[in-house]
This record gives sequence, C-alpha cells and structure tokens, in this order.
Amino acid sequence: MHSSFRWLVGTLLSVCLSTPVWAQSFPAKPVTLMVPYPAGGVSDVIARTLNTTLAKHLGQPVIVENLGGASGGITAQKVLNSPADGHMIFQGSPNELILAPMANAINLQPQ
Repeated sequence: MHSSFRWLVGTLLSVCLSTPVWAQSFPAKPVTLMVPYPAGGVSDVIARTLNTTLAKHLGQPVIVENLGGASGGITAQKVLNSPADGHMIFQGSPNELILAPMANAINLQPQ
C-alpha cells in the first residue's frame, strides 16, 4: 500500500507542477487560396465565393492567388514546396495532381 500511495502522490505532483502548454491559435496569419487557373474562369469565381465565408470562419483574411500554367503543375508545386503550416490551400482537382505529372512523364520518355 505504501508504494501505491507514493505513486499516486508522485503522479498528482507531476500533473500539478507541469507547465501548461499553450496551443498556437490557427491561423496566425492570412491564408492563401491557390487556384491553378487564370483569373476570370469558373475556378476563380468559386474561389472568390469561398474566400469570404472561409475568412469569416477562420478569423483571418483569405487571399485568392491565381497561378496558371503547365496544366496546374506550377501551382501544385508551389503549394507542395510551401511550409506545411496550413496557411496555403490548394483548390484543384485530380488533373493537377495526377494527370499532369503522368502526361509530363510520358512526354519525357525517350522514343
């Protein structure tokens, strides 16, 4: 019984004396919504419709950035190279993530 009492006291002391960990509020800065097509298209209209609602829920501005080219591959690569902190969102489809890299790989093979 003595060892279980010591264990209980030790556990309670460690819980009471441990410093609380404060979680960082998210998002801490504006969020960028990356669109892999030029401005003015359907994807741009959807992004600009979503950004106000998303900004309201997140409590931070949501910036829509259109970056067209290479069938969306340039935008996908930019998002993949960005820090994984959740402040950059990719609005795309399987075309940019699967089909474009496959097509580029087929075109690069020696014939």
